[in-house]
Amino acid sequence: MMKGSPLDTSRRRRTPRRLLGLAVALLAVASLTACGANLPGAAAVIGSQRLTTTTVDSQSSQLLRLRGAAVSSLASNGQLQRDLIQRFVLDQVLQRAAGQLGLTVTPGQVDRARASYAAQLGGAQGLTNQLLQQNVAPSQANAFLRDVVLYTKIGEALVPGSAASLATERTARASAYLTKVARGLTIRVSPRFGQWDPASGTVVAPTGSGLSSPDPTFSSPASVTGP
Repeated sequence: MMKGSPLDTSRRRRTPRRLLGLAVALLAVASLTACGANLPGAAAVIGSQRLTTTTVDSQSSQLLRLRGAAVSSLASNGQLQRDLIQRFVLDQVLQRAAGQLGLTVTPGQVDRARASYAAQLGGAQGLTNQLLQQNVAPSQANAFLRDVVLYTKIGEALVPGSAASLATERTARASAYLTKVARGLTIRVSPRFGQWDPASGTVVAPTGSGLSSPDPTFSSPASVTGP
């Protein structure tokens, strides 16, 4: 079952421990070709959509600079790159699911999500800091928040109503729906970034690398899906 449920600040319902947590169960059932995939210039490919190695390297370098780390340490930050790839995959699955359900996210909804997060986290800098812990650079914040809102709207579309008690059912239904969408996709990941682990549903470091994944928490805002 895919994790994830938006947090209503008045009821303190929690979402996944990180948005990437949504990808774990999702990718575990997707059709994956990871090891030995011939993907010149691409870190991952889903249908006609490509995440280029240049983009992954650029975003990784930006995150390292923002954290005050040496960009020369990029080679030792494979988990950072794998997180970026997994977020790309999750975004693509969310977009396909939303298209099937006729859902969209407006700039105003993203703005409200940003304001709600900032209020929870002590202001804009608190939000920026938390996003950096999630491997989300400021330049990618809007896309990240759009996906959070989109996931919320998918749950609301599948389980209409305003009762707080619907949260668990929405999580289950949205997870099942995204899993179904993922089953129809062929997701290819370049072996440069590791190898596919079907048991965990993630791109993992080669055996013996000693790299592990961080597990920051991030709660999603209340009432961000209005017009």
